[in-house]
Amino acid sequence: MKRFIFFGFAVLAAVGVLAGTAAGRGDGWEAVTATPFDWQCGATPVHLTFPVNKEYQRVTTLPDGTLLLQITGSLKINLATDAGASLTVNASGPTNKETFDPSSGNLDFIATGQNLVLFTAAQAAATGLPELFTTSGPIDILFRGDGTVQVNQLNANTLTDLCAALGAS
Repeated sequence: MKRFIFFGFAVLAAVGVLAGTAAGRGDGWEAVTATPFDWQCGATPVHLTFPVNKEYQRVTTLPDGTLLLQITGSLKINLATDAGASLTVNASGPTNKETFDPSSGNLDFIATGQNLVLFTAAQAAATGLPELFTTSGPIDILFRGDGTVQVNQLNANTLTDLCAALGAS
């Protein structure tokens, strides 16, 4: 379950950890801290860092206990391999509505704009999608607490396979 909570913040804010209040954004908005981490494209480790992080999030607890996360701002992510391949992507979203149900562990990621999506090898195999990719436009992916995913909306014409772009397998 921790991995899926991690994923939700990774997709939206690249491993978001709540930080201090963001002045001028309005009530409840907090800056997101983005911590470098590694992901996999097949057997190839990919190192993610954040040269631009001006993302803010607001978390609201709904009456049924579900957490509603909203993210806005600017986020650029650099992806690099040990072989020297590197690229920087815009993953600024915004997130329209991301919900996390603590009782089931389900995370429903609903966003527009530019987004980075990370799938485990099993999730990539089950969906036929890459382990790392960007999208542009509306997206809705349900990450279930049991580790499976359900792609509800994704325009394949706006998808960029970052594993392929990095020459990773």
